Amino acid sequence: EYLAQIDGLYARQEWLAGKYSVLDPYALVFYSWGVKRELGVQQLKSYTAAKDRMMQRPAVRAIIEKEGVKL
Repeated sequence: EYLAQIDGLYARQEWLAGKYSVLDPYALVFYSWGVKRELGVQQLKSYTAAKDRMMQRPAVRAIIEKEGVKL
């Protein structure tokens, strides 16, 4: 239910605070936990689009790859 709420927030705007902020990397952590726990988070269209935007940021991509996080 909480993941669906985050999806709804991303459906209204590109970033949770209206612009990129610390909230978005935290949301990415919850997304990765949803993937790990097989909660179907990949089916949340807006949340997944936000994950994809985050992965376009070189610093985010570097740490995700370094840590071996599955998204």
